[in-house]
Amino acid sequence: MSGEKAVPSAAFDDPHQRLNRNLTSALRRPMLRAALPVFVFSTLFNLLLLTTPLYIIQIYQRVLTSQSTATLAVITAAAILALAFAVGFDTVRRTVMQRLSHHVYSDIGERVVSATLDSAVDLPDRARPMRDVDGLRQFFASRELLSLMDLPFVPLFVLILFMIHPMVGAVALTMILLMLMLTISSNMLSSNASRRTSDQMREAGERFAAFSENGTTIRSMGMSRSVAINWLEGQLAFAEELRRANTATTMLGGFTQILRMTTQIIVMGTAAYYAVLGVINPGMIFACSILSVRALTPVEGLAGGFRRMGLARESYARLKRLLGAASSSPRLEHLPESGALEATALVYIPPLSHVRQPVLRGATFRVSPGEVLAVAGPAGGGKSVLGQLLTGAIEPTTGTVRLAGIDLKNCHRESLADAIGYLPQISDVLPGTIAENIARYGHIDPEQLWAAVRRVGLEAEIGTLPKGMDSPMRLASQSFSPGVYRRLLLARAIYGAPKLIVLDDPCVYLDQAGDAMLCELVGELKAAGCTVILISPRQSLLPQADRLLVLHGGMMEPIRDLNEPAQNPRQAARPTMVHPAPAAANPQPTAPAGGMRLIGE
Repeated sequence: MSGEKAVPSAAFDDPHQRLNRNLTSALRRPMLRAALPVFVFSTLFNLLLLTTPLYIIQIYQRVLTSQSTATLAVITAAAILALAFAVGFDTVRRTVMQRLSHHVYSDIGERVVSATLDSAVDLPDRARPMRDVDGLRQFFASRELLSLMDLPFVPLFVLILFMIHPMVGAVALTMILLMLMLTISSNMLSSNASRRTSDQMREAGERFAAFSENGTTIRSMGMSRSVAINWLEGQLAFAEELRRANTATTMLGGFTQILRMTTQIIVMGTAAYYAVLGVINPGMIFACSILSVRALTPVEGLAGGFRRMGLARESYARLKRLLGAASSSPRLEHLPESGALEATALVYIPPLSHVRQPVLRGATFRVSPGEVLAVAGPAGGGKSVLGQLLTGAIEPTTGTVRLAGIDLKNCHRESLADAIGYLPQISDVLPGTIAENIARYGHIDPEQLWAAVRRVGLEAEIGTLPKGMDSPMRLASQSFSPGVYRRLLLARAIYGAPKLIVLDDPCVYLDQAGDAMLCELVGELKAAGCTVILISPRQSLLPQADRLLVLHGGMMEPIRDLNEPAQNPRQAARPTMVHPAPAAANPQPTAPAGGMRLIGE
């Protein structure tokens, strides 16, 4: 195929694609590697927990009867050594689990970030996947998981109690079963309440975050009290339900605590009864108390363990769906070599919208390399959505977008990083330095970096910052005027000589000097063979455009050739289609305060 360059498939066989194919096996392998050492050290740890009851029995059977201090010294030293080994084994298994949790976090964290930002995935909460990854990490490193691993050794302690005396073992087993029933009931109550209220709590957090981000607007219009009341009213319904569930859980927790404290007394009383009858050694009384505690501890930890396991299971299911969706579409190994753009029957319906109404309907057109296409129309016509579709930021519901003959859905995002430049409608503030942002978090080429900065006329402004290019992007957003900061984002769009550049509302915040710079820049890009899409350009930028595409209500009018002599430019650029050029900055009413959106902060 002309205009394409084959790339070895290994170049795109990235780790996250391998993980996407089988998340289960990717997690199973490190878990299986850790299972054997954890089981061995857990066995040794639990066996050495018998040291204390055995020590007490030996005190009564050997030391008190023989009155030998030497015997006391020997068994005391042996007990201390055994307990030291027990602590060591417990430390080792904790370390193994910590390493497992770190492996899980580092192995899938990068892939989850990539999948979350993939256009094939639509999430109501894009911070949730990384919280899920962190939830898995915390589960593998949690004390509750170790308690679950100690659970198989509970029968061992109960068996020893039966060996001391069957009635003592029966009493201990009864108390353990009662504890298990209370623990399961408490876990079911708390889990049901958590599932019912989790979405409402998330929405409440999002509402509060939205109010906080717009604090200036709220304070300026005296809305603080009204907003607080509005927020509170939204919490009352689920807060009351959560309170009732927590009350029931607290009561069950109280019964569990009473049962745990009385178990020792009942077991000791039963053992003392048989010691009085001369059936067992008096030292067995204290040994039975310690063994009952050892048997109860893992059972008591089941409540927290079940909760952790349930949360980890939900996180795993969400991550599996996320990575499965990110890897579902096929990928080709071709890089676009030209800016030849072709859109065919584009239809876009927002996937999370309650109203299944197309924002864009059937847009079809072609743009040749080195051609400038202006996109105009009234607000809400679908212009910004079209720009996002052309860059591959979102995928069309139906239809295709091809760059140099390649369907963007079949292109790796890494290949598009060098082929497409994009200036969003709302100025964003990404984390990292200015250099990292302009270079798009890839390899920083100083020559290309400064070339992009010079082309937008920002060399002097960046020199005023404390660390120049190494200054944080957030500092630039606070130090520069919106118009100057807009130029900085423009430098990011043109960095690396992309084949296709989409500029959404590029003139916003720009003064007359900025307009002149932008006109000159578009002319240079055009001369270099770059395809440029200008969305909602000002009148001053129209002479650089070759054709004009007008959108009304998501419907596309016939494209007009602005270079035809018979075409009247004034008719082609009606007031409802093209922004007039103001003398000063033209703030966007829909943008956050300062016209910038913080991302990742």
